[in-house]
Amino acid sequence: MSYESFLSGFHSVMYVAIAISLLFALGSLFINFLNLARFKDPKLKYDYISSREKKMYIYFFIGLGAAVFFYLNTLFREPVAESKGWIFIRFAVAICAGTLVGYIPSLLLKYMLPANQKGRLKKLRFQPRTSPKSGKQMRLLTEQEEDVHLDEAMQAEENIFSVDYDVWVDDDSDYVKIEKYPGHLVALECDRCGMQTLKLKKEEILKQPTDTEPGEIVKHYKCSYCNRVKHENKQIAQLEANKESFFLRFKDHIGEAISEKQYAIQLIRMEVFDNEGHPHHYEFGDIDQAQSFLKELEDKKATDE
Repeated sequence: MSYESFLSGFHSVMYVAIAISLLFALGSLFINFLNLARFKDPKLKYDYISSREKKMYIYFFIGLGAAVFFYLNTLFREPVAESKGWIFIRFAVAICAGTLVGYIPSLLLKYMLPANQKGRLKKLRFQPRTSPKSGKQMRLLTEQEEDVHLDEAMQAEENIFSVDYDVWVDDDSDYVKIEKYPGHLVALECDRCGMQTLKLKKEEILKQPTDTEPGEIVKHYKCSYCNRVKHENKQIAQLEANKESFFLRFKDHIGEAISEKQYAIQLIRMEVFDNEGHPHHYEFGDIDQAQSFLKELEDKKATDE
């Protein structure tokens, strides 16, 4: 096969690849918009946005970047035809351009999309629900009212802030809808009871890391619902690979921020900074929840130290 025949076939393949890449990119956007329109229930739309929307945008940029890569490999035909070295130069330039268009925006989504989604998710979570039985607007229960509708396992998840439940009630038909949302603190799913209540209690260093060898640590977990105890050995990176530990700075008490007067508190917003100065925002329905959350942070800090 001559070099000219190879180039002709190569460019034909590139045009087909451009079409496929653009179809993939535009198809990802179309499917995303279709799903957003398809989910009428606010909770289903909430779950889709929080778990799938980011991936669909990433697919779009990957497809767009691939299309740019394939398109650039069809340009500068005269220099490429005259010298075989130009095909490698064109290929390298196409890789750089495709990466800028596809990969870099995907990384930016990590920081830009959550800020955009936060307001949308909050609006969906507290959007009034309609009862399928009476057709009337349902009422969202307070933290104190909802416990009667949550079983012991659900309350255990809420008590350690790994899961947050919203309970909507139709007072006319007694229809109850319970919705599950991520909590403020991370807990693992227990492999015995299946609830998200398995938390790290303490860590023990079995072998200290050195400059040349990694260390070993054993982590002790306990389920706050079924009391399952689990131990897991992990490797500690050697000293030069270790990074500064992650700590949270927080105020010891929040009671001082509230005067002796009694207020009808509907929402408490808290801003917690990590050791790199990055803020983390949390919201609570009452003072008891916020104080319990701070107690969990104190216990976590003591465990890390």
